[in-house]
Amino acid sequence: MKPLNDQKGSSVLIIIVVGVIIILIAGSLATVMMSRIAQDVLGQSVMCDTFCEMQSTVEEVTTLDFMPSHGPTGTFIFTLGLGPAGLAGSKVWNWIVGEVGRDREDVARDLAIDYLIRPEGMGCYCGVSDARGKYIHFLTPGPSSTRPHVAEFHLTEQTPEKHLQEEIIDTDGNTIFKHGGYGQKSNCEDELSKIDELDNGEYLAELDIYPGCIILSTTDDNCAIWAFDETFAITNEEGKSIREQAEEQDKIIFASTIRSDDPVNSLGIAEEIEASGRHDSQRMLLEHYEEGIHPFQVYLPVVCKSEERTERRVQDPLDRACREQCHDGNTLLWASRCFEGPEDAGEIYRPLEEDFLPEDYDETRDLCPVEDDENEEEESNDEDRGYPFCLCNTPRSYSWELDEEYTEI
Repeated sequence: MKPLNDQKGSSVLIIIVVGVIIILIAGSLATVMMSRIAQDVLGQSVMCDTFCEMQSTVEEVTTLDFMPSHGPTGTFIFTLGLGPAGLAGSKVWNWIVGEVGRDREDVARDLAIDYLIRPEGMGCYCGVSDARGKYIHFLTPGPSSTRPHVAEFHLTEQTPEKHLQEEIIDTDGNTIFKHGGYGQKSNCEDELSKIDELDNGEYLAELDIYPGCIILSTTDDNCAIWAFDETFAITNEEGKSIREQAEEQDKIIFASTIRSDDPVNSLGIAEEIEASGRHDSQRMLLEHYEEGIHPFQVYLPVVCKSEERTERRVQDPLDRACREQCHDGNTLLWASRCFEGPEDAGEIYRPLEEDFLPEDYDETRDLCPVEDDENEEEESNDEDRGYPFCLCNTPRSYSWELDEEYTEI
């Protein structure tokens, strides 16, 4: 016969399991309701900016100071308050069974970071725009059937360099999701060398200065980079691929490589596709974006437009320094970058000047640290840093926009 304490412990665990299941169901409903309310009151872009910023902050911390410390009840209330977005039942069970005996605050913290504090739970997908963006990312992994397979078809303001490196890592260091799949960044960089229209176009970040709208079209193995002129519109003209529509409108500026497996080149409007992906907003340009078999159609006409460029958001100290340097020359910040050597910067970047170095830094190269090797005991030296450069300009900005009122010119 089990000791009385063991019997009580088993009973408590059963109660906890039942409680978690009930709370997860209620929390899921609450999350959806709160998402709808927040979207109506605040607007999608405001809400998603907030939640994406929260995700970015949480990924950088090692402790959540607001984590409850009053036993299971407090932890579950905390869980309900955040909403259990993306938390599968198997994860709950593994957590309960596998984590018994660990410090409850550590367990709750890791659980929150990995599965709860996720913008996706509020209908947001970080790095994706809902109605406007400089770039379209079109991802088609290898087909799981005889039909073409669309995993991503969305707008983004992120440069291809940043977008393809966007990833979510859990507290154990495992990659939960990587936007561009694996190996695509290097493939896309290789494609830049094939574009004659780009002056010294060696880096994906430099596509941001190009006067046109970009489609980054990636498969499991290949990458194609397309640029289209202002007023080009992707519509639901049946049977026509994006390339064919652009040729008819005479709006193709360049294509790095035209391949048979590139959906921009080969996928026709109304052709049946298999849609899948981690979150609906990865396929938000599709009229039928939910998972399953659907005709390939855009939700609304997607039109390349331009306007006088507004200042981009500062991301780090180098951005801040370049912003000041560019403002001093009466231009807006366009880009900042660290190069391994000054000779790598090409002709369009200018070195960061000492006059614009932030007060917390002794020299400009301090803004370009090389990631430390955990096994390296020696202090980093001058050779472990790159060289900061700025790209200043005041051109028009180009972006894809959903246009409900579009009429063919």
